[in-house]
Amino acid sequence: MYTDRLSTLVQTTRGSTLRGLFCAIALVSAACAPVADPSATPKDPAVTLIADGQQLRLTVPAGATVSQVLARQGISLGPLDRVTPAETAQVATGSLIRVTRGEERFEVERVTVPFERQTIRNEALLEGETRLIQPGMNGEQEVTYRILLEDGRQTIRELVQGVILHSPVSEIVMVGGRSPLPSVPLVGTLAYLTGGNAWAARGSSGARQPLTLSGDLDGRVFALSPDGEWLLFSRRLGGEDRINSLWAVSTGPASPVALELGINNIIHFAEWSPVAPRTFAYSTVEPRTSPPGWQANNDLYLATLGEGGLGLVITPIMGPSAGGLYGWWGPRYAWSADGTRLAIARADSLGIVTLATGTETVLKRVVPFHTTADWVWLPPANWSPDGLVLYTVEHGGSSDAVNPEASQEFHLSAVSTWGGWDIRLASDSGLFAMPLPSPPTASSGGELPHSIAYLQALEPDQSLSSRYRLWVMDRDGSGARSLFQPSGAPGLEPAGQLLAWSPDGSSIALVYQGNLWVVEVATGLAQQLTDDGLASAPRWSR
Repeated sequence: MYTDRLSTLVQTTRGSTLRGLFCAIALVSAACAPVADPSATPKDPAVTLIADGQQLRLTVPAGATVSQVLARQGISLGPLDRVTPAETAQVATGSLIRVTRGEERFEVERVTVPFERQTIRNEALLEGETRLIQPGMNGEQEVTYRILLEDGRQTIRELVQGVILHSPVSEIVMVGGRSPLPSVPLVGTLAYLTGGNAWAARGSSGARQPLTLSGDLDGRVFALSPDGEWLLFSRRLGGEDRINSLWAVSTGPASPVALELGINNIIHFAEWSPVAPRTFAYSTVEPRTSPPGWQANNDLYLATLGEGGLGLVITPIMGPSAGGLYGWWGPRYAWSADGTRLAIARADSLGIVTLATGTETVLKRVVPFHTTADWVWLPPANWSPDGLVLYTVEHGGSSDAVNPEASQEFHLSAVSTWGGWDIRLASDSGLFAMPLPSPPTASSGGELPHSIAYLQALEPDQSLSSRYRLWVMDRDGSGARSLFQPSGAPGLEPAGQLLAWSPDGSSIALVYQGNLWVVEVATGLAQQLTDDGLASAPRWSR
């Protein structure tokens, strides 16, 4: 009996187990079957949808688009989400629809900006001697990254913004390289550019010291005040709206500190007044991406520094204007000795601006020179010490009546500042003659006798590419004589050349083969002051 009851129990258990197994299989089969759309027919396609971590098998109406399938399932897409196939695509049996969720994040980090190391050669130090002028200091930058995630996985990480919190400070080491050149006595203060820095020498060429250490002076502005106490200069601190910036530094302190003046985009002109202390005039441009990189404003301002360089008062003299022919390039200005007027040289005219009224008077029409390039020739204009004459370069001649702008004739001339006469002082001087009158010498008759230094082209009919020689003449054009070009050596390069008279009118400073030279006018004795091959823009004041 016990055996029969056990057999019956086993059979009953087996039957229940089998029935349960069959039921489980039936339930799984039902779950794996495509979910039928209420409006679907037996011929409608079955598709697979993967979205938000789920995979669904769906039966959808024939002709349905991906967008309709998503809508029937209550799935919406955000601006960074994407779906494949496209929302407008029609689905078919076996289609796989995949929704990828996109997410955008921003991360902000602070990173170290390492400082640079600069070496400045100083011929005043012994060979091999070094001196730490400025210790280096790292800067700090805040950077922002844009991060794109797809279904939680990072796919894009890109830099979108960088903000300097603390600028790095360059380490500056001065290295001795004493020149074998002898020290030359100097009258007053002689300043010049070398290696992107301003230097000044007082008393002798061997006593020169740097006024700046940034190494980024662009030479657009480099002006020494008449008393030799202040230097005005421009630095290459660019950006979308800034070509350069204007700075000033006192030449007096042993460790000068440069002052940023808050004036930007100076290309042609910024110069100290010859009479008003710490006062200068300047003209501005607007940056452009097309050549030459700016559009001139043809404006004029007067600015005055306070005592010790504290504070700056700016007075507008001339507002922005089109500037006439080639006005996009901009004009050149030059102060009169009494500080009441400025000469203004445009591509097609020579005139005078009266400071008190801001009015411009045209003295002379100029034949423009067609350079065939993206630069414009401006005639030089420098005042005689008595303010009666402008020394300039006249372009063109009677032999170029057909195409005067292409003329290769350039002559040095003197123009009366009150009108009425125009005298040629030297024929065929060349495009870059740049006449510069000397400081006046004493005269019992009340006159201000002076000489004129200028560059004479060695090939006048090709003066754009010609080298030049330094000449000097009397104020009426008489007594012209060649003053400088080393025997057997090539002539002077006019590009970037500036001539500078000593305060007593006895010598002229210039740049030859990248080095600074001083030439005695009376004897023609030429003495080399630097030998690094990087000098430019000499300026000389008392």
